[in-house]
Amino acid sequence: MNIKDMHEGMKLDLELINSSGEKIGQTFISQVEEIVDDNSIIVAAPIHESRLMLIPSGTRVRIVFYHRKYGLIGVTGVIKLREKRENIVVLHVALNNDFDKIQRRQYFRLSCNLDSKYYLFKSEEIEKESAQKSEKDMKKSITRNISGSGACVLVEESIPKDSVIEVVLWLTRESTVKVVGKVIRSTLLEDPKGKRYELGLHFTKISHKDQEVLVKYIFEQQRLLLKNNLADKV
Repeated sequence: MNIKDMHEGMKLDLELINSSGEKIGQTFISQVEEIVDDNSIIVAAPIHESRLMLIPSGTRVRIVFYHRKYGLIGVTGVIKLREKRENIVVLHVALNNDFDKIQRRQYFRLSCNLDSKYYLFKSEEIEKESAQKSEKDMKKSITRNISGSGACVLVEESIPKDSVIEVVLWLTRESTVKVVGKVIRSTLLEDPKGKRYELGLHFTKISHKDQEVLVKYIFEQQRLLLKNNLADKV
């Protein structure tokens, strides 16, 4: 992975970081305005709460973007110059060329309310994490939040901790992903419609294709939330 995986117009998240690489403050939305050379790019200065963020030269940053083949990619750099071009302010960023695929534990956890269905593995099926089942064996559920490594799912039956379930999740009407997860938490919720249980899942199996679809969905929804939050404050 390198700068050739980026292109003009690419949407990205811009994070300010300290000398230890730790994030400081908000995540900003920006985009690539120009690829200068193999080590530097120009990005649009972000706007936050209706204010143009005039990030000073010398500021360390992390840039995060989605790549169709590799998923979420992060790279660090330093702001070298800020200038005005026509109607926008841009930032010249010198990249460190430490492009790296972001690990699951770093994924944003997305609050949601998505239709899903699940299958509870029998004890003899757990080791294989697969089972001979039909559509009628699947039960309805609602997914409340999701990340690249886990999810929170609402079901209508008590499922003990350490159980293993398969979940099919509708991201959109046309797009689904299938995961296998271990129940790490099971909580009874009192509801006017009856008892429901909130399951905390840690994914133990997901195909590469579904992983990429899920990561892209979470990343795009995160950016949409940030954009809408900004628009509400303008």
